[in-house]
Amino acid sequence: MLVEDNQLFTTDEYLTASPLSSTCEPVSSYQALLGMPVNEIGLNGNVRNVVDIKGGMSGGRVVKIDTDEGTIVVKHNPESPGKIAREIQGYVILASSPLANRLPVPIYSSAGSALHVLPYFDGIQMREGIKSGLLSDQMVMRVGDELLDAKKSWWSRQEKHLLNGDYNSMQRQEWGDTAVKLGELMNSLSVQYGATVEELLFLPVVINGKDYLPLSNTIETAKSVIESDPPYTVIAHGDLTGANIIVNPIDGDWKIVDAEWTGNTDPAEAYVRMIKQISTTTVKKLGSPSLKSEDGKLIIDVDPVYSDLCQVFQSQGLLRAIEFGSALNDEMFSDRVVAYLVGSYLREAALSLKRGGPEMGILALSQACQVVKK
Repeated sequence: MLVEDNQLFTTDEYLTASPLSSTCEPVSSYQALLGMPVNEIGLNGNVRNVVDIKGGMSGGRVVKIDTDEGTIVVKHNPESPGKIAREIQGYVILASSPLANRLPVPIYSSAGSALHVLPYFDGIQMREGIKSGLLSDQMVMRVGDELLDAKKSWWSRQEKHLLNGDYNSMQRQEWGDTAVKLGELMNSLSVQYGATVEELLFLPVVINGKDYLPLSNTIETAKSVIESDPPYTVIAHGDLTGANIIVNPIDGDWKIVDAEWTGNTDPAEAYVRMIKQISTTTVKKLGSPSLKSEDGKLIIDVDPVYSDLCQVFQSQGLLRAIEFGSALNDEMFSDRVVAYLVGSYLREAALSLKRGGPEMGILALSQACQVVKK
């Protein structure tokens, strides 16, 4: 039985949603149905249930297979085998880090077959747990503190890598596309709200009655850091967003997944990935974002609804950036954190026309502007 699913659920919820087939067949018999080389895995058990799990931005396919010998998660990306190869290498790197005990130990990996097989961990994405309330505030804050403590200890003990042109930066890789799509958003907002593109970019911004710098200044804050080489790099996971931290809501145990971006990284960029919880992906109600050009100012009104936990988690994370900068002997760490956080919101704005429309773009732009001090 093959069904589709759009979230991570506990095993019991999967089985409730997808009753077991009355006939159990070997894993190998599902190779043609799945379109995956599952014969390579070497499992001898019979399949009880198969569920398509929604994949991430990296593409490919993720399938959960329940067998009478255990439950596995199979990742397959034949169209972009390099992504699977990088993820496999990421798990190898992290296996010798202080986060090793937070990794699911791979069962089978093949870069050639673009196949990565992991044991299933019974939990939910931290981001979804926060948004839905399925994870308690105390549990989320504890997991966040444990993760940040481990990262601070690991990064501060590492020898800083001087740049040789080879380092990971998701924001830098995406910046060209972000700039193009921001231009498309500006044109769309101009048509819909009657402000010229020049007004959108260069007028002083007022958000919910508070004054902020023009959007062009906000964009420059991110651009100046993203387009420049960082002063050094450390080995980091690189993409520990709330979607890649899986937490068991019963006992609070947690694992990290999706190690594709592991490698030499500006720790400030990796840090933003860990602490950012206020975003268009965590908003519970978008509200009615609006903007207008009036009296020489760009007036933006937004009224999103977030869980209190999202705001507390991110605020505490921003405060701890000072602590990380001290541990790393990096006086500019907090400044780069701000720039990468702005860049992350600009990326959300750039993708808004595809994901949710211009109103979502207004919200993301307002979030970016509010990060930058006037």
